[in-house]
Amino acid sequence: MVDKFRNKMKEFTISDTKNMIFTEDLKHMVHLIENRPEELTLISQMMKRFNNQNRHLRFGTFVFGPVVMRMYHYLNQPTLALEAFMDPELDGLFEQLSTFQVLCDLLYNNEMYQEIINVFEIIKTKQIQGHKYPRNMTILVFAACYKMNTVQSYEYALQLLSDMKAFGTEPVRRVTSYAAALAINQNAPQIALEILTTTRNTNYVTIRNLKILALAELNRPDDCLPIIRYSIEFDNPDALKKHSVCQEVVSLPSRSATKIFRLLYM
Repeated sequence: MVDKFRNKMKEFTISDTKNMIFTEDLKHMVHLIENRPEELTLISQMMKRFNNQNRHLRFGTFVFGPVVMRMYHYLNQPTLALEAFMDPELDGLFEQLSTFQVLCDLLYNNEMYQEIINVFEIIKTKQIQGHKYPRNMTILVFAACYKMNTVQSYEYALQLLSDMKAFGTEPVRRVTSYAAALAINQNAPQIALEILTTTRNTNYVTIRNLKILALAELNRPDDCLPIIRYSIEFDNPDALKKHSVCQEVVSLPSRSATKIFRLLYM
């Protein structure tokens, strides 16, 4: 039965046929697909035919964008997913925030960081549901910038932070954490500290450790000590979330103090 259905769909996707691809046809193929080139080609042809058919003949409310992207995610086909997203013949099919997130998550898993930024630039112009800077998307974009760790990605991240603030969008904690960590990696700990000041709650472990790291890089070990002392003195053993400092970070103020001592007295 499955093979018969696939063969019928192949016949329906021939350019000169008058047969149509209906919602149920595409739904069945998405769930039956196997990770084989011929089936991936078939699903692409079915989507294009489905999308290009007379729109007034489609009365259903089923949204294919997220389902198709999850299919590509499950099959680990980032290149095909990106091609489908960029294909003019599939315009209008991928217009959902969840679709964007699944696509960029797939690209991130396959280390296609620049492609994430390229997709995000397209998403910004669409402003789906009034969102120019969707929360989950911005996290993935800043994570991609952090992974790239280049001058270009650093400058892009800083500009994006500035644009978000100008637009009235407050960056979430994970965005500021990635941006600050990237600044430290780009030898700009002073910029990292400025970025971290925009975070409302500074008690998160990532914020705490990044502050210590940035201050140590600036040779200000004295300013690191109150943060470490707070984690020690105010920790509650019975609390579900304990204040902590990473072992690698704890040693940095000491190294910074040693460096200052040697510069001054040796």
